[in-house]
Amino acid sequence: MWKKFPWLFNKIDGLELMTFIISLLVFITILYFFKQKNIKTQEKRFFLYSYTGIVLALFFTNVEEILFPVLFNLFEHLFYLIASLLFLIGILTYKKDD
Repeated sequence: MWKKFPWLFNKIDGLELMTFIISLLVFITILYFFKQKNIKTQEKRFFLYSYTGIVLALFFTNVEEILFPVLFNLFEHLFYLIASLLFLIGILTYKKDD
């Protein structure tokens, strides 16, 4: 099956792909844990949004190797910026609640 798409797998960096897969698995585990423990996500929503932004940025890192490198590189860095701002907002609102 992999031999059908040699152009695809020659371009993608294996380390970046593994980083995305591991981050996605951690994200799914976090969501599952929140669901099982009935943790209120309202208090921690900015942290979840921030991690979602990081996972999307890692996704765009891999996609930029295949399609439209300039556009997806812009998306990657934009989502890192959004994730860091959401993380900052999460820290400020979490600190305010104490």
